[in-house]
Amino acid sequence: AMIAIGQSRLLIRQGILQIIVGLGLAIVAAQYSLAAVLLTQIVRGVLLTAYNFRDMRRFAGLRFREVVVGLAPPYIATAVMAAILLPMRLLLAGNIPPLALLIALVVTGGVSYGATILIGVRLRYWPNFLDVIAQWIPARLLRLVKPLV
Repeated sequence: AMIAIGQSRLLIRQGILQIIVGLGLAIVAAQYSLAAVLLTQIVRGVLLTAYNFRDMRRFAGLRFREVVVGLAPPYIATAVMAAILLPMRLLLAGNIPPLALLIALVVTGGVSYGATILIGVRLRYWPNFLDVIAQWIPARLLRLVKPLV
């Protein structure tokens, strides 16, 4: 969004800020544990996301609600995929060869993610989402997906 409105300098500023904040937090947290480093990176992400939202509102006029609604389909699909894959991995790990587990997780993840998107489109939770991503989907594949929604 920022590049589209000619604010690429803000992206550089945001990137530098992310590096500085992330590195500073990691250096401090590394003195304690790997879990502390993970926690500080989550905090960094939340803080800088708020900062980025402020810039998007100020320079692009995008409101928080508009951005959240636009990002809902992939976030919800990711949450559903994680809710399926985490217990599946725990159940299958050690019971099947690692390569078979990886293949099963990748296939299940892709199917659950795609199915969540298609169900959301079909239920009209995000009716325009398929139109938005259609520009990146090859026409042949799009013809296969359209009848499902």
